[in-house]
Amino acid sequence: MKTLVIVLAETRASELTFDNFKQNVKDRLDADLCVCIGVKPDYDYENPFYKHAKYRFLYNEPDDFGEAFEYAYNTILENNRTNDSQESKQQLHWREFLKIRYQFMGGIKDSNYEHPGSAGILIFFRWFLLQKLQENDLISQYDRFIITRSDYIYQLPHISLDLLNENYIWVPDGEHYDGITDRYAILSKSNIVPYLNLLNCMVLQSNEYYDKMKHHNNWNLEQFIKFHLQQNELFERVREFPYIMYTVRSKTGVSRWEWGKYSEEHGYFIKYYSEYTKSTKYKSDFENSNLSLDDFYKSICLRCFASPSY
Repeated sequence: MKTLVIVLAETRASELTFDNFKQNVKDRLDADLCVCIGVKPDYDYENPFYKHAKYRFLYNEPDDFGEAFEYAYNTILENNRTNDSQESKQQLHWREFLKIRYQFMGGIKDSNYEHPGSAGILIFFRWFLLQKLQENDLISQYDRFIITRSDYIYQLPHISLDLLNENYIWVPDGEHYDGITDRYAILSKSNIVPYLNLLNCMVLQSNEYYDKMKHHNNWNLEQFIKFHLQQNELFERVREFPYIMYTVRSKTGVSRWEWGKYSEEHGYFIKYYSEYTKSTKYKSDFENSNLSLDDFYKSICLRCFASPSY
């Protein structure tokens, strides 16, 4: 089984996480590494995620991701050009979605409808990643794809992908916020395209998406991902695996949203204690189980996968 692990949007906290990631994910799964990230003039190209990556998809990060959305919007329309000019006129411009509140399009400047946070940046990078995977014919070359952040500490080695049915979209069992977590996903050839093409659908099915979304005024990225999967009849294929990792930030590290709480024990900031608590519980359960790691994961599957928490 050939696996590609993709670090999306940023390579933050590498000084804390890379060795842990390499041992518990990359080497454990015998996976290739890809970084699909935004870079600024001061980007550190000595970053170990960048240096160890087999594929590097870089986007010059603007101050306003409205520029990136406009680029993606024009590319999508160009790639789907139709002779039916009336159809083109009926499509909404992407900026209309800023009128739908609350923060699923953060990172885009707008004088009237600006969203807080950075979720819009992650929507763009999903589109950018899909473009690059298709341009380089990588979907045909790999069996499984993991999309992740770089700032995770793993408390247990990654679950074997042989235990996870390739027909499903696999996400950690937590941090869903009334939707589907945006922080991590395990995908296959059959579902990676409809998982990543949120922005394509926002553009090409703009009226349908807008009409269904406008009645709710508290959208976050997690809810938008769930909505998108529902629209594409994939939500029923979402399954969960144990949340065995947690996100961190160094003393000097930056964050676009959650800064976390400093841990004197660990010497870094733990960004979400809900992640830390759950992953610590799984680690303790495994150490007390007297089971092999695979058998432990199998035993969890019987409970965790039967009743998803989203």
